[in-house]
Amino acid sequence: MSIPMMAKKDNFELIRDKVALLLVNESARQQGLAEDEDEDPTPYKLRVFIERTNPFDSYLTSSADMGPIVNVWYDGSEFDKSKSNVSDRQFVTSMITVDCFAYAQSASTTLGHTSGDEFAAREAQAAARMVRNILMHDDNKYLGFGRGIVSRRWVRSVDAFLIPNGSPGVQRVRGVRISLEVDHLETTDLMDENMIEFINLQIRHASDGEIIAEMDFDYTPEPE
Repeated sequence: MSIPMMAKKDNFELIRDKVALLLVNESARQQGLAEDEDEDPTPYKLRVFIERTNPFDSYLTSSADMGPIVNVWYDGSEFDKSKSNVSDRQFVTSMITVDCFAYAQSASTTLGHTSGDEFAAREAQAAARMVRNILMHDDNKYLGFGRGIVSRRWVRSVDAFLIPNGSPGVQRVRGVRISLEVDHLETTDLMDENMIEFINLQIRHASDGEIIAEMDFDYTPEPE
């Protein structure tokens, strides 16, 4: 089976997309579990995007859904010559960054003044906590790919950050960044005999780019 070069995604692209899908699917599952227990599902809802420059813009332009936003993007790869060969296999460590955003407005309540920036920070931290728990859960040890492609995933760091000023209301947006380090294989498949495996992920998006999910996963392990 021969696949045109531009039709086959590199594994780092598939890993980035799969991370987003895992977050979407588990968020939906957690919301369902909360509803089954007659709990509020809202704290478990994540709005997930891929490779967006400013996904938090919807906070400033629309009031439809002000829940946490997650943006998954590829941040680079390092190739390990000692574990690779010069023909068709390279051992790679890729960095997938997951930014968690939250928005809140200040308000006066019977308990006193509620600071919007503090509440937004706590909401962003809660979203990051959920993301970290999903990605580091034992069920997602290899991100669903099997050890033939992914050999390790690890949260390298979790850092809070402020959104640069420039848009009205942006001071009420807070962010937490999770850096996910993934050790995996990249292959070079230009001829039939070098074909190792083909994986395809299909992602459906809403009109604003939010991931609705849907996945087609086809993995054929290399013969022993």
